[in-house]
Amino acid sequence: MAMPHGALFVHWASIKKEERQMAIEIFHDTISPSAHKDFEAWRSQHLADGFFLNPRSKGEVMLHRADCPHLEFGRKVSLTAQKKVCGTSSSELRTWAFRNQAKVRTCNDCNA
Repeated sequence: MAMPHGALFVHWASIKKEERQMAIEIFHDTISPSAHKDFEAWRSQHLADGFFLNPRSKGEVMLHRADCPHLEFGRKVSLTAQKKVCGTSSSELRTWAFRNQAKVRTCNDCNA
C-alpha cells in the first residue's frame, strides 16, 4: 500500500496490540469528515493535561501541549489536514513516535 506524501504514520492493523492499548487518539480528515471539529473538542477537554504530535516532515514530529498558541481555536482551515496524534501522556506519545520511526521535537512556544 502506497503511503501519502509526507506520511509517517502506520496503518492501524499493523500496530502491535500493546500500542493499541495506549490512550492515544488520532484525528485526520481522511479518517473522518468531522476530524477537525472532533480534534478541537478533544483539545478543549484536555487543555490542562493534553499533548499532541503534529508531523513536520518525513520522520519528524512536533510535540505540542493541547493549549499551544500555534493552533488557534475556531480556525476556518482544517487543523486535521495533517494527522494529529493525541494523548494525555507525553511519554506515550514519544513512545508512539519512536515505534513509528519519527524523531520528536518539542514546541518552543508551549514548552511541551
